[in-house]
Amino acid sequence: MRRLRYYPAPLAHVVDDFEGDTTERLAGRVTVPAVKDPERHPMVYVYAFAPPRRQPKGCEGIRALGDPDPDSIPEDDEGCAILPKGQPLFWLKAGKRYHAARMELDQKRRLFRVGDCVKIERDCDQAPFYALVLHLRKWVLLLPLAIAALLLCLSLAFCGSSGSGGSSLGFLDGQKSTGETSKPVVSIDYASYDASVDSTWKADSLTQDFKLSLPATCTHEGETGGNPVDSSPSVYVDLDGNGAFDDSECVYNAPDETGYGRLLRPGSEVDTIQLNQKVPAGEYSAMTVWRSVLASDHSQPAGQSSFSWALTVE
Repeated sequence: MRRLRYYPAPLAHVVDDFEGDTTERLAGRVTVPAVKDPERHPMVYVYAFAPPRRQPKGCEGIRALGDPDPDSIPEDDEGCAILPKGQPLFWLKAGKRYHAARMELDQKRRLFRVGDCVKIERDCDQAPFYALVLHLRKWVLLLPLAIAALLLCLSLAFCGSSGSGGSSLGFLDGQKSTGETSKPVVSIDYASYDASVDSTWKADSLTQDFKLSLPATCTHEGETGGNPVDSSPSVYVDLDGNGAFDDSECVYNAPDETGYGRLLRPGSEVDTIQLNQKVPAGEYSAMTVWRSVLASDHSQPAGQSSFSWALTVE
């Protein structure tokens, strides 16, 4: 049996003036009557979605069905008309949009579900056909969200916290700049810290006047430059007087799951701190511990330094 296709694809339109079993919704918010089991087997299929486009060119003056110009239609060895790859059988107009109506229907489609059939007619000879409507499956519509979520997770994994000091580390509130920093000395083995001095606090108060500053510069092998670290100062008080400092005796800026508390930048300081527990009146041994990360890469630990001092609470 000879199989004819036309080149270029002719125009057709959706018929919307008949009573169907159901309705189908096409692109452009077009709702048309549809049938589940048409009287004729559907000859073509269309996608419910179609991008906006102008009327396809070269579709005017197409011959009527069954009356092609044999000389204008290329044929293969079996006498079947050859259609260029990707060329639709019809350009089907529904509302203001044109759908590509094609004959080849892959029965193994996984991205689309089969809907009902809409009635169509060719513009040149009003020949009636039925077109099967294919809809994207709902899970396909969620793919962009899934991809976005995956990219977010990857960005957090590669750009977020890694190791014990990641970009999740925050900085202390109320920082004050103590001067511009110069070019860093490129070594994490040498950094400078301000040593803590003996201090007096108010008894049973969470707010204390206490200065913590990280110098803007340091000197290494005769070269002076910017302090290469951001550092987290934690204050410990020997509350039980046993001469040791445990985690429960960290009264300010305790390390979290990252192994650090909040950081100070080089050349910054705070002069008032907010304790996480009250300290009763008395004389105590205290210690300030500076835990550091390389300022240019918070994923690289830069060691720690500690300073002991005497605390009077009255």
